[in-house]
Amino acid sequence: MKHRRFGSSITLQAALITVAMLLSWIAHGRAETIESSDRDERSDVGEQRVIQFSGFAWHVKNSTENRKMGPGPNYWSESDRNVWVDDQGRLHLRITREKDASGRMRWSCAEVISEKSFGYGKYMWQLDTPIQSQPKIVLGLFTWDDAPDSGQFHHREIDVELFSTWGETNGNRNAQFCVQPYMKSRNLHRFSVAGNAPSATTHLFTWSENSVAFRSFSGHIGEAPTATAVLNEWRFSGSGVPPAGGENVRMNLWLLGPLDYDAKEPEVIISKFLFEPVADQASSLPAATSKKEK
Repeated sequence: MKHRRFGSSITLQAALITVAMLLSWIAHGRAETIESSDRDERSDVGEQRVIQFSGFAWHVKNSTENRKMGPGPNYWSESDRNVWVDDQGRLHLRITREKDASGRMRWSCAEVISEKSFGYGKYMWQLDTPIQSQPKIVLGLFTWDDAPDSGQFHHREIDVELFSTWGETNGNRNAQFCVQPYMKSRNLHRFSVAGNAPSATTHLFTWSENSVAFRSFSGHIGEAPTATAVLNEWRFSGSGVPPAGGENVRMNLWLLGPLDYDAKEPEVIISKFLFEPVADQASSLPAATSKKEK
């Protein structure tokens, strides 16, 4: 029996499938099956720069052996041009334009990793940068566990991600809450902080054994907010909530793709990070009328 040869048609079909898969991965900046060594480097964390912010120690991520690392992947720099704390105690994350050893221009991103593992409780960030739509720029405020056996819990990743429109061209949704894996539609909640974005915002999630409750507010919220201050809220519950383990808190500013050569260096100011252990999630969130978007 002669074997039929499909020639270039099969090759083209395989190539199209590969491109589609890559575009899907790039659009979200990560894949569920990504290895922890590609997502981050923790083995040499003791040699990395350490800063103090909001009363906690943070390791500054740095590309090892001059290679790209996830998410993205991107180059990462521990330079004080990328990460620093100002005289007001606020954390600055900046994506910088620089030249590599061969003289080629590249963009270097910024990430800090908490030395402490916090577990169940309320995680809160206060921002001093307006949330404008930026197709290629992502601010991540999240938990992540690098332990090899944490993959079964999707690395205990719980995300607040801001600025990026994640490749959407027909909308202005530039914020999202997520309990990984994002590929499950019930695990991802996208919304918009559009129009006249407030100059200061607060973002939080409260993680308990059975649920994760997210909220975003305009202004720096310390007490019960007014109903008009609530930008969005969402609660995730069920079997997909990861158990607390060896996760760290992470804050990063990174790229989905390269910026134009003459683009302004993106920068975000985080004025404060707060953590509060919470036994009862229902009592941990201030009462307010919510704004929801699906």
